[in-house]
Amino acid sequence: MMFVLQYKQLHIVQEQMRKNRTHQTHRWKDYAMCEDRKPLDDFIVRQKRPDEWRVEERPFEALEAQEERE
Repeated sequence: MMFVLQYKQLHIVQEQMRKNRTHQTHRWKDYAMCEDRKPLDDFIVRQKRPDEWRVEERPFEALEAQEERE
């Protein structure tokens, strides 16, 4: 298993049904990967806004497939 550090990024979606034609939401972007969760958790604690960071666990095979697509 691998652990992926992610941060929250503002994402504005274009919508035709809304008056201003936009909808603000967020998406999670990958920042770093590690086989051990502790260094990633330590990094989050040192951030100004730790609520905008998270650690997600992924199988190693899924990460290899994602790298091939990029």
